[in-house]
Amino acid sequence: MLHFCRLLGVCLCLTLFGCISAVIIGRAQPEQPLSPNVRRCGSGIPCYMDIVLGQTTWAEAQAIISTTPGWNLYAGSHSAFETNQPVDHVYSMYVFPAANDLVQEIDLALAPSTVTAGDMIAQLGKPCAVISRGLSDLAFTYPGIAVSVSGHQWRIQANSAVKEIRIYVPMYPCDRLAAYATSYRWHGFREYRK
Repeated sequence: MLHFCRLLGVCLCLTLFGCISAVIIGRAQPEQPLSPNVRRCGSGIPCYMDIVLGQTTWAEAQAIISTTPGWNLYAGSHSAFETNQPVDHVYSMYVFPAANDLVQEIDLALAPSTVTAGDMIAQLGKPCAVISRGLSDLAFTYPGIAVSVSGHQWRIQANSAVKEIRIYVPMYPCDRLAAYATSYRWHGFREYRK
């Protein structure tokens, strides 16, 4: 009986040690990078999947997307791509080339409630402006990036779900983005209505 109690004690200690080790290892793993993996490449131009707006050709973009696992050209389309499972929190992507054959814009539709306004701001920094988009949607903007969220009574909160990210060739600096009639300067998470 004493042998059984010792064996049981050793098993419990090993189980406890294993559980504690798993928790420590799990917490030590780096977090997945915030997705969608929208960032600035080279000279600050927005990019996604190494497609740099205004620099990557349409043919190069198609090659990048077609070799990325999970992405498929949407049937009957030449610029819409979809996935069976969200890739990088994105379930569809529209890529628009300009007349000069360079990619001009990428629109990303996100899987519902997977990325928040707080996540995007933590990654991209303080937005320049907030723009109203319809009756209840708002977008916060950066030069070359607009992030659409559900406005929740004209409010942007840290937990507001991001619905779409529009990446485009930047035309204006931050101070000019807040100068339009339908825009507001960014003043943090609050209500945006005149």
